[in-house]
Amino acid sequence: MKKIILLLFTIGAAIFVIADSGWAFRCGNDLVTTGYNKVQVLSICGEPTNKEQSCLEHHRETGVCINKGEIWHYNCGDGDFFYALTFGENGILIKENTEGRGMGLSQCRGKLSK
Repeated sequence: MKKIILLLFTIGAAIFVIADSGWAFRCGNDLVTTGYNKVQVLSICGEPTNKEQSCLEHHRETGVCINKGEIWHYNCGDGDFFYALTFGENGILIKENTEGRGMGLSQCRGKLSK
């Protein structure tokens, strides 16, 4: 019985890992993931739909921003999502989020496809 439970857990974990990579942000055939820098993302995806400055961390007592970043938005069109890529002060991608469904034509087909 323990072997069956272990086997089912292993299969479930493998499916989750495989499915998770399918949900990652892609531009065309290229995967964009945390750890990439702005130049790499630009070369893969081209210019984002929108860029905004953001405060990633505030000082607990003063409320002053102590960690600034930048969020790039990509509209991947109908049938996909609107993605927000957060870059730290050093220009490294630290977070990928979806922010609702995309609209219209995809802007995530890769730089060479545009």
